[in-house]
Amino acid sequence: MTIDEQYTYIGNELALFATAVNYKRYLASYLKPFIVGDVLEIGSGIGANIPFLMNEAVRSWSSLEPDTTLLSQVPCSINGLKIIKINGTTANIEDNKYNTILYIDVLEHIADDTKEIWRAVTLLDVNCEYRGRIVIAAPAHEYLFSAFDKNIGHVRRYTAPSIAALVPDGFTVRKIFYLDSVGYFLSFANRFLLKQNNPTRRQIAFWDTIIIPLSKIFDRILLNKFGKTVVAIFEAK
Repeated sequence: MTIDEQYTYIGNELALFATAVNYKRYLASYLKPFIVGDVLEIGSGIGANIPFLMNEAVRSWSSLEPDTTLLSQVPCSINGLKIIKINGTTANIEDNKYNTILYIDVLEHIADDTKEIWRAVTLLDVNCEYRGRIVIAAPAHEYLFSAFDKNIGHVRRYTAPSIAALVPDGFTVRKIFYLDSVGYFLSFANRFLLKQNNPTRRQIAFWDTIIIPLSKIFDRILLNKFGKTVVAIFEAK
């Protein structure tokens, strides 16, 4: 991801995936207990995740987005809480201290993810009551890297071990798990059979209304050890 120059996101799928409300609710059900205090969402896009992740433990919400066109579409407020819009990347923030930093389908876009996580650490208040947390959700399994990944600027996909390797000194892995076990097979089919650059609206609707409810069942059966999305929570010691 470009740091100091004007940035334009190369993908066009954000509005399409914004319609996947069942998936967003499902993901949020796992993430919301860890999202507290002053929150910084990195690579917020059009702000489609905010209504699902917002909760009573949030004191403030900052949306950091390098693409000005996307940032302009972020809501000005959610449930009466003003959304602070920041144009840029973590390299552009110096003095603000946050309790929770979010990377929701973002870290896979960043070439030097290790350096990015270390920058995030400098923005966390690790001495507060919330201790400081980094919450990550990313596409799983490098062998599923597809034309779609390349088309929207993904650099990599992750596994539980590869994302755990990013935990910085002074932090511990609070949780790592997988979601959307049934959706994995859709990604597998696209990688090896369909090879589409972008899903259709109809495919997104099928995934969100049919596959996600099935994944909710099978994710529990499989104890969240398998899926197409990997989630990690790092917490200050």
